[in-house]
Amino acid sequence: ARLRDLDVPQLPPDSDRPLDVAIAGCDSVDDKGRHVVKGGLGAMLREKLVRDAAATWVVVCDSGKVCKDVGLAFPVPVEIAPAFHQRTLRRLAYLPYLGPCDARLRLGSGPAGRPGAPVNEGAKPFVTDNGNYVADLHLRKPLSDVSQAAKALSLVAGVVAHGLFPGGGDRPR
Repeated sequence: ARLRDLDVPQLPPDSDRPLDVAIAGCDSVDDKGRHVVKGGLGAMLREKLVRDAAATWVVVCDSGKVCKDVGLAFPVPVEIAPAFHQRTLRRLAYLPYLGPCDARLRLGSGPAGRPGAPVNEGAKPFVTDNGNYVADLHLRKPLSDVSQAAKALSLVAGVVAHGLFPGGGDRPR
């Protein structure tokens, strides 16, 4: 709504027109600005679609979201299919380049929390706008290779999208 008030043009989600620029926030970014984590609000697939459609992608964040390494300051969110979600969670917990980690199904209606945030055990799974669930990966150590971790996540059956944007989201055209 704020962008409309400023007369910034917007496209509907189902548009096939190219985007000149997309402006996004983030949940964390490494202190060199190379690797971005997004999806704390549960929109990993949509974040990837917007990034792919934009000729230029600008990430804006405050200094509180800058961290030394990716993986510890904010859990890595992963959008997963509801079918066989427990199996997918088990696979994510021991995935090379990420694990072992604590792969938690996001419960309730709120966004992801920082490591150590309370978990509402009685709540139902968080459901994305696309009808999927979200796994929050609480890592035990920083990611040593963000690109390889992103590739490994993308290869897991049941993973729809993830919140890692290696290289700040740069991708070949």
